[in-house]
Amino acid sequence: MQGCLILISSLSMEQALKAQRLLSFDIETREVDTLEAPAFDSLQLRDQTPHVVGNFSDLYNNLSSTAPTSNTYPGSQYTFKRQASLDYDLEKFPLRTSVRLSRIDEGINHSHCSGSMISPRHVLTATHCIAQFASDSVNYDSLLVCPILDNGMESSTFDCSWVKKAYFFEQWDIATTDIAVLELEDPIGEETGWLGIGFEAMDSTLLDGLFYKFSYPALPLLTVDSTNYNGDTLYYGFGIADLAGGHGIAITNTNGRAGESGSSIIKVRNEQQYTSYGVLSFSNNLYHSRLTNWKYYAFEAVIHDDIQVGNPKVLEPGITVYPNPVDDVLHVSMPKSKAGNLRLLDSNGQTLIAPMALSEREARLNLGKLPAGVYVLIITMEEQSVIRRIVKI
Repeated sequence: MQGCLILISSLSMEQALKAQRLLSFDIETREVDTLEAPAFDSLQLRDQTPHVVGNFSDLYNNLSSTAPTSNTYPGSQYTFKRQASLDYDLEKFPLRTSVRLSRIDEGINHSHCSGSMISPRHVLTATHCIAQFASDSVNYDSLLVCPILDNGMESSTFDCSWVKKAYFFEQWDIATTDIAVLELEDPIGEETGWLGIGFEAMDSTLLDGLFYKFSYPALPLLTVDSTNYNGDTLYYGFGIADLAGGHGIAITNTNGRAGESGSSIIKVRNEQQYTSYGVLSFSNNLYHSRLTNWKYYAFEAVIHDDIQVGNPKVLEPGITVYPNPVDDVLHVSMPKSKAGNLRLLDSNGQTLIAPMALSEREARLNLGKLPAGVYVLIITMEEQSVIRRIVKI
């Protein structure tokens, strides 16, 4: 993470819609593939993938939903960093989706960057955490991802995983495309759950709400505070983000630390929305590389299969959802002698049907009054989740 300030400026429509190709870099073989940018509707103002709570438990941390008035940076409504375990249970959602990236040098584990689970096997982070500046080459031949460290202790509950592949934009630039997705060898997100990713074309809509950040600062900055950060503990901050435009999201008068690069800026509405809109790139004003439409759709294509059907063990034989597309009544058929619950989200991640118990063989959902569009049905059964996209006509 660089200690400099980037001015955020608006882009012309032509620049905003210019999509770059993704590179797929195999960490072990060093082979590189080029992925063409997917087609998308340039008139779409917003989109996001759903968050999933994971198989470990359905317990959420109750994060503050009001703007902070204390422990804030002067001239801002955003808090200084605070050790997450002092206020929250690290094993509850969404804190358990926060991961540390480590590089291994001569057998020694070095704290490197931060990231967020966004599927069972994928992590969102910053490109400069893995690739050389002004280069399309990955720096490391081994990267380890681990959830929720605290005081140097790795989680005894959640597994770590090696990084298998890295996806980032061809001819990436730290001011505009410093955002990457890592593919893991193991689907550790099945247990931790994962955040949604999203974009908002309207700056005012994007900034309307509270943002959280969970990260692993690794170096102290004594001019700001006296905490001896060393990358072995999860910290958090939250509040109002007040700067957005073009490719960036930022917070006035704030500062980051080395090790926080790649951490998400997450819009939170408790138990309804946990969406990452970008990752930390620069220290000053906590400047984040923002997910714009073409960046979002490129990464959504990478993680699509994982967030739709997950790992085979997540799929439960015997679940049938019909008809789809649906006009009026949606039927959810469950395996015999199984119990669970379901919830329905709209395309913005808002919960339309709160977790609803399923104890019978078949449930009927009346969707007749909902407007036409795409919805997300999440069925949880014996701590396993199945996700279905529902098209309402």
